[in-house]
Amino acid sequence: MEENKPDISKPYPAASSGEAITRFFKKYATFSGRASRSEYWKAWFWLRFLAPIALFLIDISVLHAEQIKPLYSIWTLVTFIPDLALNFRRLHDSNLNAAWILVPPFVAFAGFFTAAIGMAIASDNMGYKEIPSDTDKFGEVFKAAANGTVMWAGIGILLFSGILGLWLYCRKSRPEGVRFDK
Repeated sequence: MEENKPDISKPYPAASSGEAITRFFKKYATFSGRASRSEYWKAWFWLRFLAPIALFLIDISVLHAEQIKPLYSIWTLVTFIPDLALNFRRLHDSNLNAAWILVPPFVAFAGFFTAAIGMAIASDNMGYKEIPSDTDKFGEVFKAAANGTVMWAGIGILLFSGILGLWLYCRKSRPEGVRFDK
């Protein structure tokens, strides 16, 4: 082992892309411990961003797979567990419980649900070209506009979930995270 490389059980703040990928697969199902920002983002870029895009394109262009993308699907299945473990370790390194992994998807679901409800209700009431003089109809137009606002609020919540996810995984390493090294 080189002197400047930490043990595989320790986070590696100066990990190269190759080292990050090696650690990703060596710690295939290791949910305890920590992963530095460098380890996380370099492995994410190569294994969760570029590789799936390349496999998807190969499935479409070379294999002419229209419905099921075999290479992409196999890759997703093979890397699901180590990706989940890497996410847990990254949260541990920033001194957060791994349960935080559920927060961005929950917020995204709430945003999607809010936007869908707002769109459904607004689409039923938006048949007016001008504000009617009848006060009852004006109330319906106001209600439809308010539901349009609900739709945009839902879209805002969806965007916030992405920002929240970035914030969780970009946090600095914290020494207190050592409690998750067990």
